[in-house]
Amino acid sequence: MIKEILTPSGLKKRVPMSLEERQAEFDKALQECYAKREAEYPKVADYLDAQAKGDADGMEAWNEQQLAVKSKYPKPNRADFGL
Repeated sequence: MIKEILTPSGLKKRVPMSLEERQAEFDKALQECYAKREAEYPKVADYLDAQAKGDADGMEAWNEQQLAVKSKYPKPNRADFGL
């Protein structure tokens, strides 16, 4: 991964990111992914309610909603950050 820095003379220069910087970028992307997922996941109480009632269709619908959110916000790939 590359970042832009400003040289003392005022020029922009592209330089490779350090391992620590790449790790920080990955961690940030992962936390953003988790926050977006959490905001859209169906409520666990809905699943538990369906389970308590023996509502297989309700449990399946809950699982489908959860998988749709995971698909919408996939986890970042460590390799994309050079890790």
